[in-house]
Amino acid sequence: MKNEKLILDNPLDIMPLLHKAFMTQSIRNELLLASSFTGRDLVLFQKHFELSERLLTYHINAEDLYMTSQILDSPGARVNEDEHVELKDKASDLTAFLGEADSTTLENYVQETILASDHTNHDEITETTEDILNILSQTIGQPRIAKRKMRDLYERVVALRFLESDHFENEESFISTQIIPNMPRNKQLEIVKHLLLDQSCLNSRWIIEWLMTRFDSDDQKILNNLILLL
Repeated sequence: MKNEKLILDNPLDIMPLLHKAFMTQSIRNELLLASSFTGRDLVLFQKHFELSERLLTYHINAEDLYMTSQILDSPGARVNEDEHVELKDKASDLTAFLGEADSTTLENYVQETILASDHTNHDEITETTEDILNILSQTIGQPRIAKRKMRDLYERVVALRFLESDHFENEESFISTQIIPNMPRNKQLEIVKHLLLDQSCLNSRWIIEWLMTRFDSDDQKILNNLILLL
């Protein structure tokens, strides 16, 4: 990143800033829930969590649709695919496979392994989020919320934050090592456009508007400079 100009070297370098905003929101949700233990009023927490869930769900789905799918469908991902399958079938263990595969096959294998792990993480995030929403739907409006239910909710909110952190860390590593070096700038801009602009919504800029409330002045300028290229 060129800090002095507040311009990104690559469009997808925006991802750590997006993730930082999401993680800050998750920490705020966690603190808000903790402060609700005394009165056990979850209405405010529910409002903030539902916004977080909307943001995270959109972000993950957009990643799968516009970024991960392009990687899987790219010519490079299909190079030596038959050889890859044959070697895995013949190998008695991972060591044998790694010993027989050439560099291109190994690269594809590592890439597929990372993507498979990413999908597993997505599923865990979705499942944990649904659990939290289910607990909220069962407790909101009740005159008294059991301490056990509050602890269960808090544990799941903390677990979700760790899942998000793992996902974002893995994703940033994958983007910096696999995607940015191999993807043209215009393709990166297309992905960023989908991540920032929700074309299914009447107000397609709702994600940008939210980010502007979370970014400091420098990050706001970085985002604005990137938006001008979309």
